[in-house]
Parts: sequence; C-alpha cells; structure tokens
Amino acid sequence: MIVWRIITAPFRWLKALVLWKLKIAKAICVWISNSWNTYWREEYQITIYYPGEKATLADGSIVEKAPAEKTFTAKKILKKNPKHFMWIDLDDRHHELKFLNPVVFHVVKIF
Repeated sequence: MIVWRIITAPFRWLKALVLWKLKIAKAICVWISNSWNTYWREEYQITIYYPGEKATLADGSIVEKAPAEKTFTAKKILKKNPKHFMWIDLDDRHHELKFLNPVVFHVVKIF
C-alpha cells in the first residue's frame, strides 16, 4: 500500500492538469455553440390579440372589453392563419392554438 502511494504520487499533478484542460475545452465548446446560435438561429416573436369578452348590461346594451394580448417566442412557425397557429418554441416544444373567430396577430423576426 505504501509502495503504491509512492509510485503514484508524482502523477497526481498530471491528473489535475488533464481535468483543467477538460474544463477549458468544455468552456470553449459552449462559447462556440452560443456564438453559432446567436448568428445563425432564427427567432420569432408572435403577439396574438384575443378578442375581448362581451357583456350585456341591464339596459340591454352590449359592451365589449379590451382585447387581451399574449406574446410567445418561437424558433420555427409551422402554420399561421387568423384562426390557427402552430409553432415550435426555443425549447423544441410544439405548440398549437385554434380559435373559432379570427384574431389579430403580429409576427416579428428577432434574429
């Protein structure tokens, strides 16, 4: 047991050096990946304005509330119609929205 520690003691610095080089290599790979995504990835912002609710007052008049606004981010838009939206978000999840009545929407390309 003592002989084994004497033999391997000079090589402990080598193990530390290898681990240090692996950390640097991983950091470089992450930096390259982030740079690539920043310059070549497509990203969109989808804003959908839901129709406001209609309320009937006691005197019989109909009042419509202000439309609600919802914003989503997407890396790919599969389908965009006034009644049907399909997209893939930045985490590779598939989303789909369907409406009975047409809605107002805006699509802005960020990258």
